[in-house]
Amino acid sequence: MNSRANSSDVKVLSKAFGLLEAVGASDTGRSLSELGDELGMPVGTAHRLLRQLVRLGYLEQDPATKLYRLGLRVLSLRASAIAALQLASLARPHLRDLMVATGCVAHLAVYRSGDVVYIDRVDTPETIGRHMPSAGRRVPAHTTALGKVLLASLPEPDLDEFLATTSLSAATLNTLTDPILLKQRLLTVRMRGYALDREEATLGVWCVASPVRDHTGRTVAAASVSMYERPSPDRVQELIGIVGERAGRISLSIGYPEAATGDIMELVVN
Repeated sequence: MNSRANSSDVKVLSKAFGLLEAVGASDTGRSLSELGDELGMPVGTAHRLLRQLVRLGYLEQDPATKLYRLGLRVLSLRASAIAALQLASLARPHLRDLMVATGCVAHLAVYRSGDVVYIDRVDTPETIGRHMPSAGRRVPAHTTALGKVLLASLPEPDLDEFLATTSLSAATLNTLTDPILLKQRLLTVRMRGYALDREEATLGVWCVASPVRDHTGRTVAAASVSMYERPSPDRVQELIGIVGERAGRISLSIGYPEAATGDIMELVVN
């Protein structure tokens, strides 16, 4: 029964996305009959799905012509994706410098609904082709150094809601899954300005991450390095400084005040 229900859900989603794509491909809007004919969908089915998409804000229907067009919710998603791509483009030179300076894989990620979404990755010559998160991959935020930096930047009510409603599953035996202990860790991350991942997301991989801030001082992304060997305490301190400095350069490239960058670096290093 579950498999049949899952199959039915997939079919409904496929039809809904088909309608969205068909409407999005038109500059003038599409009628119910056009959409039904193009997608080979019964008019009644198309109408029910369109009505639901309108209710959710993904589509709009012109009251006069009855034509369907993309809604503001889709446009906001598009704007969010464009912003992430622009950030990745601006950060790329600094991410490459970060890889060269540390000899480690460099990542850039943003926060989306409890996950980190990787938007760029720069490999070392030795790590090309190795299994690590690449652009577009989503990973539970609580398991990664990047995610801990981004979670630590959330307003207190949003952080509390995340901890109260999210199932903190374990990716490895080292993943922190207790919400009380995780909040304590996140408050420390907020105070220090960096986060560590000691094989919490993937066994054998250690990471260091720092925040990327925009012109308002808001954390909009995080940069990190990942390595396949356990670093010494001195190496960790070195990486903390380098990652924080390069994350600061990315912040400057998107408008973060230069005068404030020194304060951030003092916080990270000390």
